[in-house]
Amino acid sequence: MPPLQMREVPAERRQLFEDLTITALEGGSNYWYFLPDLSMVTKHKDIKEPLSIKIFRAAFDRGESVPVHDKEDGGMMGEFNEKSNLGYFNRDNIDKAWQLMQDKYPRHFGDLFNDWDSTTADVWFQLAVMGEVVYEMATIIQTDGTEKVVEFPKEDRLGFLQQAVGGYIEAIRLRGGRTMWVNEEGMLQKLPPNQKATEVVRKEAPQYIWGPGHLILGPVIIQEKAEDEEEEED
Repeated sequence: MPPLQMREVPAERRQLFEDLTITALEGGSNYWYFLPDLSMVTKHKDIKEPLSIKIFRAAFDRGESVPVHDKEDGGMMGEFNEKSNLGYFNRDNIDKAWQLMQDKYPRHFGDLFNDWDSTTADVWFQLAVMGEVVYEMATIIQTDGTEKVVEFPKEDRLGFLQQAVGGYIEAIRLRGGRTMWVNEEGMLQKLPPNQKATEVVRKEAPQYIWGPGHLILGPVIIQEKAEDEEEEED
């Protein structure tokens, strides 16, 4: 069989794709995906790199197709079937994700050339696997500074938020369409200060800080928005 012919891309873009893959697999997307079969990756014994780089190079450089499953829909229990299968990470889908991000998520596409982060990588990886953004990321910040990335549910969002902050919720609008949800009665409940959350608010929404001694109290949850802000207003 003749070798697979793949369209050339600029070296800078290929490196960006690799960096996005590493960030998504090692943190940005690991709240929703599971990779049950990596035989097409591990068979390339000459790739002596971390697994995330091996996965990208197998898919992008060698034309392999890596199945991606939903970790909560049977994936973690070994029940890998059509129900848990979300799509495939391969060269064709990676190329399509670039155009999809440009067309449907211009804010995140613009971030690729400035200051992109794990949310940007998550959006890109979802597009590269499923052709759309299905999962919404949220980050819970505890008062001791620890963080946990979770999936923001599609149903019973109020109950999810109230459980996360421990009571009635209040919204603080951050940059980039994100929202920090805090406990509305933090002072009444005498909740401990959340220094990390306070620093985020001082940087991204200083109008919510009354003065030097004003602190965000209790655990908070930051809801990431994949949709572009202009699309939400339509």
